Amino acid sequence: LEQFLIEARENLLYLDKKLEDLEDGDDEIINALFRAAHTLKGSSGLAGLNSVKEITHIAEDLLDAYRNHNINFSDNLLEALYDMFDEVTELVDTT
Repeated sequence: LEQFLIEARENLLYLDKKLEDLEDGDDEIINALFRAAHTLKGSSGLAGLNSVKEITHIAEDLLDAYRNHNINFSDNLLEALYDMFDEVTELVDTT
């Protein structure tokens, strides 16, 4: 659990810093954001934190849809991702 919390905080910090770059449409950044969300989802599942897993799964799906050009960038997309990762941060901080 302790290792999960360390890695989760690192991924959440990365996501918080880089989400603002999502609008640029840079494939490398989009893929890195997706991988951070994917890692967070998988590790939270292994740690038994199902709420974190569920939220990050939705965020991962949104990032995947964006990187595959199934949805376009919008302020609503960015706000939803920030809101989800803020909620995950709160859940991690209370664990």
